[in-house]
Amino acid sequence: MPVNLQLLDTPTWRTFVAARGLKTGKATEQLQRIGLADTVGGELLPTRAAVLLFADAPGSLLAAHGSRADIRLMVYSGKTAATEALPNFRKTPLSIRGPLIVQIDDAVKAVLRE
Repeated sequence: MPVNLQLLDTPTWRTFVAARGLKTGKATEQLQRIGLADTVGGELLPTRAAVLLFADAPGSLLAAHGSRADIRLMVYSGKTAATEALPNFRKTPLSIRGPLIVQIDDAVKAVLRE
């Protein structure tokens, strides 16, 4: 992905590095060593997985390249979604953003609240 590797040096990345025991090299070298960055045209770029896992706002970074990475949770009244001017939402739709592990945790919590 044509994303600056410095955008992946986040608290989520640092937690991962500490848990994995990666002690040598810079973050860019560590990402390449574990297969989450590749050299493309002489430039080291993160993989899509690295962006999803470690970027603070992967949805924004991927949206610039035609992808989506946020969760949109909608709760409807009834068994089907109404396609009328006023949708049959039971609650206001919720957007869930952040690194993938945060999105998963927040989505599970939101669904369990329903």
